[in-house]
Amino acid sequence: MARTVGVSAAAVGSISSQYHANFSVHVDPFKRVSGLGEGSGAKTLPCPPEGPRLMIPNYGAAKHSNGTRTFREEEGEGDERLEEEDLEGGVWGQLSPSYYRQKFQLYSVVPITATLTILFFTLLQRFLWPSQNTPYPVGSYVALAILGAAVWTVSFALRIPLYLLSTNICRRIPVSTPFVSAALQVFVEESLRLASLVLAQIHVKNCVTWGDSAFSLVWTLALGWAAAEVMVSVSQGYAQLSLYGDVVVDKDFPSAQPIRTPHGLEGQATPAQILYQLENEADESFNEAFDQLLRARARVELEALYGIPVPQIPVFISCLLRIDSIMLSIALFLIISAAYLSSLSHPFDAEHPSQAIQDIIPIFVLVYVLHTILGFVWMPHILPRIGLHVASYISCIVALGMLFVGLARWDAI
Repeated sequence: MARTVGVSAAAVGSISSQYHANFSVHVDPFKRVSGLGEGSGAKTLPCPPEGPRLMIPNYGAAKHSNGTRTFREEEGEGDERLEEEDLEGGVWGQLSPSYYRQKFQLYSVVPITATLTILFFTLLQRFLWPSQNTPYPVGSYVALAILGAAVWTVSFALRIPLYLLSTNICRRIPVSTPFVSAALQVFVEESLRLASLVLAQIHVKNCVTWGDSAFSLVWTLALGWAAAEVMVSVSQGYAQLSLYGDVVVDKDFPSAQPIRTPHGLEGQATPAQILYQLENEADESFNEAFDQLLRARARVELEALYGIPVPQIPVFISCLLRIDSIMLSIALFLIISAAYLSSLSHPFDAEHPSQAIQDIIPIFVLVYVLHTILGFVWMPHILPRIGLHVASYISCIVALGMLFVGLARWDAI
């Protein structure tokens, strides 16, 4: 009955170019839930007598000597806490429906910002650096955007196998699994980025310059890659917010679950029918409680990574991360493509693309090292120490700097 809860984490890494919002947290239901149990401030879910009793985190709640609180003990004071304390201040055992709904509505700014950013960079290239050669048909640009999105999708699909590979490697050498996984994922991403340029069969006529039509083709390929990354990141952001639906409490209505009785078995019901119905309802209660346990553990892991609960992350930071990922995607494509196409413009290399790939190894290694270091910022060992805000600003500065480097490689600045 193993299940996986996919959520965006700013890495357990973005795991996109910068690991911040694209990582998936994979939950092993048979593993002990970290932070739960005695002394953790947990509370017992109210379940029917035939259902299980599971413990979920109750952040900010006082504890008994045994570290737990039952639902009935908290029921009387839960409404007082909702009225007296500001939910934005950290009482994450319970959330009001209005506050939770407000966070969901506010998060819609993120996809709008990402869409406008992609549109901005599309128009920026169109009017600031237009192609001076014969323009390609619109269908060619659409195909390149789809190719970029498809290649990024492949890199995203390889993250779980790469993480499992990293786990096996770390069993033999004393290295942290997240760091090995991040290094492998960055290598695969950059390799696929280079492979997409080869598949697109982009060439320059004389030299690498923004006036060549190759510049607009590479730009479109990068935007397709960035668009796919943004769509997955935004969907994972909504998935992270949905994890907190279990802790939403409406103070106007009791939150206790009534004890259910068998339905449709009144009258001539036999003991076997009643027992069968009770077993079915017990299974439903167990499945529901098990799902709640998985979501509770995912919340614990996300808060351990970010340092704060997901609803408390400012929407400005979420928007900034999406802008960072778009700029970094364009920057990396411009840098690698400039090196690759420069080598490909040589007569011998044009007939032997493998030789062109060998010529760009120094640039590839440099990009790989910089991208890997940036990815390490979003690792679970580092991100909680420096803070989500600092990591976001670092990513923005690095992405902007690399974008200028990429433009300079194409003589665009």
